[in-house]
Amino acid sequence: MNPARGRVGARSRWLWGLIVGCSLGPLSAQTAQPAEWILRQPPAHHTLQLITLSGREQTRRFLASLDQEGLDMQQVATFRYRRGEELLYVVVYGSFAAPEQAKAATRLMQGPTLMPDSFLVRSVAGLQQRIRTTLQDTP
Repeated sequence: MNPARGRVGARSRWLWGLIVGCSLGPLSAQTAQPAEWILRQPPAHHTLQLITLSGREQTRRFLASLDQEGLDMQQVATFRYRRGEELLYVVVYGSFAAPEQAKAATRLMQGPTLMPDSFLVRSVAGLQQRIRTTLQDTP
């Protein structure tokens, strides 16, 4: 699995490398599902929150790295929400009938961008409520 798991500061070093790393070319419009995908999921389902970022370009880079690692991008969705004065971008994966299924999916996710120990299992209903509070845009 991921060699950086469990090390203090590894996520920060990885994220900093992602943010200031090499410039990526334009991304395909098919990279991830929009917020509407989450709104169409059953509210009783759960999803994995992979990461929360503070910028659109950071989110694009993260999505590009997921795509390069071969993650099923049809199961990846993004949305944004406002926390105070800050606009945050969230990347989620999958729609699972039970939280245990979402947690089990983390065992199948490997790669330098993926840090399964940091994934959060979220209720779709909670995310749907959060999405409805902020005007959405594609990252």
